[in-house]
Amino acid sequence: HGEELAACDVGGTSDPYALLQFEDDAGNRVGDSYKSPCCKKTLEPKWHYSFTVRTAADWRAHRLHVQVFDKDLIGKDDFMGEVFLSDWGAVWSGAMRGPSQPIPLVAELQGRPNKKDAHVSGRVHLQAVYQVDEMREPLSAYFEEKGRREREAERVARDKRLEDAANAKEAAAKEKEAEALRKFPAKVLVDAVLDDDVDRVRQALADGHSVDTRSVVCMAVARGC
Repeated sequence: HGEELAACDVGGTSDPYALLQFEDDAGNRVGDSYKSPCCKKTLEPKWHYSFTVRTAADWRAHRLHVQVFDKDLIGKDDFMGEVFLSDWGAVWSGAMRGPSQPIPLVAELQGRPNKKDAHVSGRVHLQAVYQVDEMREPLSAYFEEKGRREREAERVARDKRLEDAANAKEAAAKEKEAEALRKFPAKVLVDAVLDDDVDRVRQALADGHSVDTRSVVCMAVARGC
């Protein structure tokens, strides 16, 4: 039903009716559209209208688009507001627990983007029921798959954090070593000499490192050689 709707007619009332349809995120209609009866001369219409939609397990990806219009005998019907409903968590949870009870949904009517709608006010009240029969097993499988994907995403994120931490630690160690070499360039050659590594000595000399005998003796003592 509607509540505190805008007055579109001269007598201070309206003749409201509602159009309803499911849509995807791009605004494309999914399935059929539905039209409620028109309530004459009222701002508090009681449509008492219901419809049944057979859905797949991914139905929560769709939103319910509700539009309210004032019926005119002559000319185009006046737009009175619209709402988009997409939070189906309570309805879905109730269905999984057992026979679902009606879940009340209330939404304020809004104007259309980039439109100067003059007759928009009030709200609409709906009730949603998700009836589960032979769909219980597919629904349970859906939740199990959803939980598996969430756990896998958490594992991947955790492994990525550990990998990033290890890489950061390794980079810090390399930077520390590079900083030591910048401060003590002769250490490269001395270490190679003391380790009796001919290839490293040759490479150090080729890289332009040089050191006097005194430095070699001092570093040797420091290393306990």
